[in-house]
Amino acid sequence: VIINADNAKDDVANLISKCTFPIFQDSDTVKAWQQMGGSKDDFFLYDSAGKLVNHLPFSGGPIGTNLGTQADFDAVKKLILSVK
Repeated sequence: VIINADNAKDDVANLISKCTFPIFQDSDTVKAWQQMGGSKDDFFLYDSAGKLVNHLPFSGGPIGTNLGTQADFDAVKKLILSVK
């Protein structure tokens, strides 16, 4: 799923047009990103039991998350597919 940033509500239509998975809209009252200790473009990978198994920060993490590069795309995809 995607949690769209509270300050990016105007961009949600663009995400909807490109995604086939759920998109949730964050809000100032929920502050989902803040609750998870993340920020824009971070990846949080949860297993089937709902346990956080990996947090990939957008910058400064051991694995790059720039999906515009083949190496980062492949690394993130491999991690996602490895989660059970």
